[in-house]
Amino acid sequence: MYAEQIIHRNENRIKVVLPYDSLLVSKLRTIQGASWSQTLKAWHVPHNKVTVTQLKTLFPELDFRQAKPIKNEKSISDNTKELAEHTIEQTKNATNQLDNIQDKQLDDNQIDIRKKQIYTSP
Repeated sequence: MYAEQIIHRNENRIKVVLPYDSLLVSKLRTIQGASWSQTLKAWHVPHNKVTVTQLKTLFPELDFRQAKPIKNEKSISDNTKELAEHTIEQTKNATNQLDNIQDKQLDDNQIDIRKKQIYTSP
């Protein structure tokens, strides 16, 4: 039996691998947020101090393994940072486009005003 930190569906979780035993599963299900993942073929629980304490209490024999880094996997904070940078860039581009449209409208208005001055001047 072991546990390791994972990111599952963009959430920090603890994957808990244990043999199927109804008593073990019942104990694990007492932890709030415990869930079975068909994808992982394992149980997982929220990653926080309370959960770690509960796991150590319920399963003293549980081996807490160091999570192996996965190549090219980005953390939630990295994804959030990229999203923020992308949003800022899109906002800048949209602002520039609006400025260009407003400048063109001003130019068109100035041309209209000059035409009116030419046609209405004595």
